[in-house]
Amino acid sequence: MLTARELRLRGRKVLMLEKGSQAGREASWASAGMVGEPGPGESSPVARLEAESLGLFTALSAELKAETGMDIEYLREGWLSLAWDEAQMAALEKADALASGQGQDSIILGGSELWGMEPALSRDLVTRSASEYA
Repeated sequence: MLTARELRLRGRKVLMLEKGSQAGREASWASAGMVGEPGPGESSPVARLEAESLGLFTALSAELKAETGMDIEYLREGWLSLAWDEAQMAALEKADALASGQGQDSIILGGSELWGMEPALSRDLVTRSASEYA
């Protein structure tokens, strides 16, 4: 559907055919507009494409609301990476440092902050006190 929209914006005639009985209920519906976010410190070509796509999707969300009056409810809420042992924690700390060096928002949460956000998480996770990162 987005490809059809972009072609129309560029003055092309578009005929969109849908397998089902309702437009947008096949592959467009299944993906639910998911946009991947690169992991902390990732700099691969795919990660760069993901980062660029995030910026474009944020603008697209605003455009669609202005054009249709409908809010697609795009939210960018981040993600959690968890450590079950010291080796995984060391990897997270390395990724955090790399991400910060690349200007990405990345923080390591202390246990109380982590469980405050996600109370159902296991207490077996490896955490650091927030003061270690102050």
